[in-house]
Amino acid sequence: MKSDDKRSFKNYLVKKDLQLRIVLNSSLYMILIVIVTAMVVLFPLITEMVFSENMEVQYQTAQIFLTLVTWLLPAVIVVILLFIAHHIIVTHRICGPLINFSNTLKKVGEGDLTRKVYLRQGDYLKHECDEINGMIDGLSAILNQISEDQKTLISDLEGLTENIESLDTPDKIRTSLNAIKGEARRVSDSLALFTLEEEAQKAAPPQDRE
Repeated sequence: MKSDDKRSFKNYLVKKDLQLRIVLNSSLYMILIVIVTAMVVLFPLITEMVFSENMEVQYQTAQIFLTLVTWLLPAVIVVILLFIAHHIIVTHRICGPLINFSNTLKKVGEGDLTRKVYLRQGDYLKHECDEINGMIDGLSAILNQISEDQKTLISDLEGLTENIESLDTPDKIRTSLNAIKGEARRVSDSLALFTLEEEAQKAAPPQDRE
């Protein structure tokens, strides 16, 4: 694995804006759920404290209320902090691979097919990683085949040029040209595996081009 493919284990905010936005939105929902739950749990006690005419009941209810609040508040704070920490770790395991995908695809767009996507243990999107690496391997195989066919074609053309004087019969000329034509066809077939935007637009029905 190349050193530039490694991501720091300590840097959990690898894509800070996205991660913090996810954590903030999730935390707000979490806090809202906690508030609603607390209101449902404490509402009967508050009702007893406010509307009960029995002072003893009000006192006992107030004691229960204070006890619950005393224990619940620290517990809620701890749960929210754990929730935030968990989300930072989860988003790190998603955003880390996404950054790796982006950097790798940028290299592919520049013509570098030597870079692959590497994930650490615990990272998510492993299936997508395999798909991207498979795509790179497929492109490399096609381009390698095109390169080999091109070299063979050039070699045949050079051989034809050097030995043109020895091709003194139509059959010899035809045989050499057919060999070159076959190599050119193989290159063309390999290139045909790629669909370019301009070709796709030409092949599309007129209504799809609008």
